Amino acid sequence: MSTEKLALIALLAFALITTTGCPSDVMSTGPAPTASKGNAKKASQKASALPARLIDVKISPEEGLADHAPTVQDAQGWLREAMIKTDVFQKDAAPSQTTATARGSYRAGHQKATDGTDRTVGAVFFEVTVTLKNAKGRELGQYSTEAFVGDHFKADKDAPKPDQALKTLVQEVAAEVAQSLAVQTQIEHCDDKTLVAMLDPKGNKDTMDLVVREIRTRRPADATKPLVAMLKHPERDIVNIAASTLGDVGTRDAVPALIDSGSRVEPLDRLPVLYALGKLGGPQAIVYLETLSKEPLPPMVIQAVQRALKEARQGAP
Repeated sequence: MSTEKLALIALLAFALITTTGCPSDVMSTGPAPTASKGNAKKASQKASALPARLIDVKISPEEGLADHAPTVQDAQGWLREAMIKTDVFQKDAAPSQTTATARGSYRAGHQKATDGTDRTVGAVFFEVTVTLKNAKGRELGQYSTEAFVGDHFKADKDAPKPDQALKTLVQEVAAEVAQSLAVQTQIEHCDDKTLVAMLDPKGNKDTMDLVVREIRTRRPADATKPLVAMLKHPERDIVNIAASTLGDVGTRDAVPALIDSGSRVEPLDRLPVLYALGKLGGPQAIVYLETLSKEPLPPMVIQAVQRALKEARQGAP
């Protein structure tokens, strides 16, 4: 990490963080709530809940909101506008029977950098929770996210003034928060076909983690091919959860891709692949696992190979 980056994080921490927060330039998204999933009927009921009418957005100022920052009312309005631009939330006048309310907190500010330059450092924090309710007022779920984002504002004469640059940053963060809330809500309430279609081998890490975990819970049909594509995701954590999920919801069509994925990484990174191969089984998986069992691998990996091989053999043919 560069000295400049460290200085930025230190300044942001001193200026704006009170109790909690994410490092500069990081968007943190909370997990979707846990709920029981089931058959196609339940999935259809989930799908009917969206889009939801956004009946109220209320943001409170946190300690540290600077006098020069965009007002709470402005931030509230930008968040509402950004949420309505998604496919998940609609204006209050929409006919949907599902309602959504947003509650949260906000702070923002800017000050001179301490790195000896003429630049200004700006930072923005949002923490927002959306609650969905049906026509009878029964709560359907809560979805939360928080974002702490910092940026260096340019100091040249053609750059926007710090107040304007901060306004733009607040609008950008509000849009990110709105998108995060929309994604969480959609993942929980969309039908199985839409859920599987959300898988993207180049998609945002946090979003893909939520999608794959929901697929693992629901176990929708026809998820094998899209999950196999996720084995090419640039983030190893997503590859790992996609591999283990294939073991729970996939078919043996995934075995060649799993073997290829496991062959391209260090032995300790193969554990999710080994789990999946044991679950799926089949001649190709057994041959691969038998070959691995004869290699000089770390003890933990050897144990995983032996467990997977035993399970694969039990499931043969």
